[in-house]
Amino acid sequence: MLVEKQKSHSTYYRASLAQNIAKNGFVVMPCSWCASQGLVCKMIARTKRCEAYVRRGRSYDSSSIPLSSYKLRRIKDAKRRAELKLDES
Repeated sequence: MLVEKQKSHSTYYRASLAQNIAKNGFVVMPCSWCASQGLVCKMIARTKRCEAYVRRGRSYDSSSIPLSSYKLRRIKDAKRRAELKLDES
């Protein structure tokens, strides 16, 4: 006869939160775990961890900068450099 261990409240909470992040989250710069696993790193505003870290119950190691903001900044920097280069010539 197998005895199944009852899951704790925190286990159910983490699973529910991870599911909410997967459904409603926004893409951020990948943390080390997501980058090494080739996963998309997603977060929601009220948490400080990505879906993978919540699901695994680990602390988070990234800056949580939205990827769209990161890309936008890089595009603006490239545009500014191009404009400066045109002004010089």
